[in-house]
Amino acid sequence: MDDRFKWLIVILLVVVAIGLGAYLYYLSLPITMDEYLSKLSKADSVSIVMDLRTVDDPGVRAKILQCGVDFAGSVPLGGKQVYIYALDENGTCIVSYPDEEHNGTLVYKSVDECLKEMYATDQTILIRYGDHDQTDYYRDYMLITMSPEYSGRCGIIFVQ
Repeated sequence: MDDRFKWLIVILLVVVAIGLGAYLYYLSLPITMDEYLSKLSKADSVSIVMDLRTVDDPGVRAKILQCGVDFAGSVPLGGKQVYIYALDENGTCIVSYPDEEHNGTLVYKSVDECLKEMYATDQTILIRYGDHDQTDYYRDYMLITMSPEYSGRCGIIFVQ
């Protein structure tokens, strides 16, 4: 193989790697709440993920689960395909699917299986434990971090 051709391939691979890295960096940048809510309003499918894997405090576990229920019951999510995931410390994922095939029954899977599924939806609402209360918005997901002192409300209201 000609050395010029080898260098051309190397240069093309470097350009592709830089482009992919820039795109992934772009996806990881925070956006405003209004931008996120606009994307959420246009989404057909939403995952609500209650990550209980690092939660020892029963009060915080209850708050995370209640927050997931509150989001699921938010009027703006009506008419969307809403998938609900609860990840536990034993490596189990409990899923509630919005389709008639499952007819409201819960499905038990591994956390890895659920992680692959949940990011295939248009938007994800991720609720997890943390040292302080915080909500961050990204292009494909909202991240809610709850501490034991969390006293906020969960759910979505679109004001027009």
